[in-house]
Amino acid sequence: MNSSEPAAQLAVAIVTRDRPEAFSRYALPLIETAQRSQIPVIVVDQSRDDRTEKLLEPFPAVRYLRSDTGLSRGRNAALAAADTPYLVLTDDDVTYEDGWVEVVLRAFEAEPEAAAICGRVTSQDGEWYSGRRGIRRGASRTFGLGTGCSTAFRVDALRRIGGFDEQLGSGSQFRSAEDTDVLYRLLRAGWTVVSTDELSVVHHGALSRSGEWRRHHAYGIGAGAQTAKHVGQGDWAAGRAGVQELGTHVATAARAIRRGRFHVLLLQLAFASGLVRGFLTYRYGGRRSPSALSPR
Repeated sequence: MNSSEPAAQLAVAIVTRDRPEAFSRYALPLIETAQRSQIPVIVVDQSRDDRTEKLLEPFPAVRYLRSDTGLSRGRNAALAAADTPYLVLTDDDVTYEDGWVEVVLRAFEAEPEAAAICGRVTSQDGEWYSGRRGIRRGASRTFGLGTGCSTAFRVDALRRIGGFDEQLGSGSQFRSAEDTDVLYRLLRAGWTVVSTDELSVVHHGALSRSGEWRRHHAYGIGAGAQTAKHVGQGDWAAGRAGVQELGTHVATAARAIRRGRFHVLLLQLAFASGLVRGFLTYRYGGRRSPSALSPR
């Protein structure tokens, strides 16, 4: 593979908001690596000041965009701006293992019907965030299948389904699940999703115990909203997936009680209560109409 091939096929998109320190430490090295390989980079900045923009001054080739708050809104802006067949989405606080470009392109070549390649995500302490390796076809449970900070998309497929739901994801009404929702919609539309350990990133930044609880609760809220959205469209497979996910967390909570792992118990309860809350709020509470993908 020569150096011009990746540049012609793949771009990287990073959405950031008010995190110049993390951006400088983790995103800038990724940008430097991409630029050396002539891979286009799109940065969508939702910050309230210009500190992140100033960090990009040494990188004039970076496509710099501004957008209103919301992770899904930022990713839709990047999607609208992309002019490559594939788009790698990541966060401002992750690091990629060497060779990730070749891994993504090989995975798409090996599975022509793949709309997304999901990588493994670990914490800086080695905790594994995502699992369920393999190829998925048909509408199925996508919770835990992949995360937005380590997923490459086929741009055409993502545009065909309307991009990300701007009601979901960090900074939105329902806080998370923008990634699992888009994977579910891609599967429902007939595409395949590949989840592989060959693509691996480290997600940095430790949370306090209370921060972990809030994050798991937010994950649950998003999962509940995703489930309610598709059930409301008459998709009972999505309802079964939501029930299965709730059951998984209840079963894990039961095991945690038996083993005296009360921190794990609290995290499972946080997710389960969030799932119920998200489902009921989306189904019966004041949800907003979804925003359509539009060029920015």
